Amino acid sequence: MYEDSKYRRIYRTNKKEDIVQETEVRSKIVNPLLDLLRYPTENIAEEYPVYGKEGRKDLNTKSADIMIFKDSNANRHRDKKETGWVMNNSLVVFELKKPKEKIENAKDQATFYAMWTRCIVYVITNGNDIEIYKLKEYNADKLLFKDKVINLVDSWSDLSIILDYNNLIKMKEKDKTVTLNNFPKNTQWESVSFDVKRDITDAIIGNKLFPYNVKSCPELPIIKKIEENLELLNYSIILGIAGSGKSITAYQVAYHFYMKGWRVFKYTNKNEFFDYNFKKITSENSIFIIDDLQNIQNVYIEKVIANTSENIKVICTITDEININAETTYTSNTESIEKIKHEYLQNKKKIYEIVHKIDKNIGDSYFSETIERRIEKAAKEATTPWMFNYILRGGWNIAKEDFLRLREKNRADWIILFLAMKQIAMLDKSVTKEELKRVLDFLEYDINWFKKNLKYMLDNKLIIIEDEQYRCIHTVCFDYNI
Repeated sequence: MYEDSKYRRIYRTNKKEDIVQETEVRSKIVNPLLDLLRYPTENIAEEYPVYGKEGRKDLNTKSADIMIFKDSNANRHRDKKETGWVMNNSLVVFELKKPKEKIENAKDQATFYAMWTRCIVYVITNGNDIEIYKLKEYNADKLLFKDKVINLVDSWSDLSIILDYNNLIKMKEKDKTVTLNNFPKNTQWESVSFDVKRDITDAIIGNKLFPYNVKSCPELPIIKKIEENLELLNYSIILGIAGSGKSITAYQVAYHFYMKGWRVFKYTNKNEFFDYNFKKITSENSIFIIDDLQNIQNVYIEKVIANTSENIKVICTITDEININAETTYTSNTESIEKIKHEYLQNKKKIYEIVHKIDKNIGDSYFSETIERRIEKAAKEATTPWMFNYILRGGWNIAKEDFLRLREKNRADWIILFLAMKQIAMLDKSVTKEELKRVLDFLEYDINWFKKNLKYMLDNKLIIIEDEQYRCIHTVCFDYNI
């Protein structure tokens, strides 16, 4: 991206100089940032007066370092009598500090500016760190972005979405008043938040990925096509085999909309009668995610599509073994694996730290395998992103060890074998405890044997439990004739 490379050049230049004063933070860090964000210069105001009150008493007038408005000529509206214009047109306020000042000490001041000017977001930076918050009317302000200034090139995608000028204007013009009707009463749908962030460990060890994994996982090439479908058709159906990254991709696309002010909901799949009236859930711009559509009974994709609109968009994921009479986007495992390989090599220090904890064969000694070589091997042998991580963590050896360990433990391997076969037969659907108990129909063991070994496998993370259902993380091991 042009902005990436330009900011990289700007930062490299600044690194050679000693930024000490707040004015240098403004001129060498923030002003180039505003330029790259393409804010109209006539809509930018510096040292802008902010008026507040304590009861009937006027507080001392303070000046916000930089403010961005949706209308020009802000300097004509600096008087106290113009506070209505300011509140109706304010978008962003910047609070700047010296590099030696702690950024957390500036939050109260920035909050004051945002509250009395009704800015949508406020940005705090001391030239080393940067934080962005969304002003909330009834709850604590929401942290949208936090990073080192040195990392802005790599996190430019998130930053540019949050501070996108046109999107901020749309958010300003839309009535954001929260009412009870905004919250879903339908238990089929769960509101999704992306506030919590976990690192890439979940993906590497093979856990199912959720919204809290969105920011750490590489974004696959298919994302752009999905976003185009959502803009054009108001829906997108992601098609692919198990382990191709369908779920995390759906969440990552939804996250892009979330950062533009859209609400996100995911279907809970509680086997209730499916309600196609999405507008009953919310009146706001919203993305609805239906993950693993093949596992949901009596849902008709035609009806889902018919109930989408410009402000109600739907993302579905489904296995490629199901035929869908609608526009679909197929996940290219070849392109996805290449993207993951590239991302992992760029962050090989972090990847090494995680993989080495799992597989001690990865290291820098003479008899060890380097992380670079393991990444290359995973890229060459894997057929899906899930298998890429499986090979990366030495999964073929670990799975064999796990399987043999279970076999020696009073033939507990029968349970994991039965679970894996059920998953494969049901298109990677999780298995209930009652379904898993049916392994006893074929064996001469009793329920105590089942309970004891099930607990052992859960305690040792040989199988995992999600929504009170069980999954085997080594179904792929059968491709290795274990």
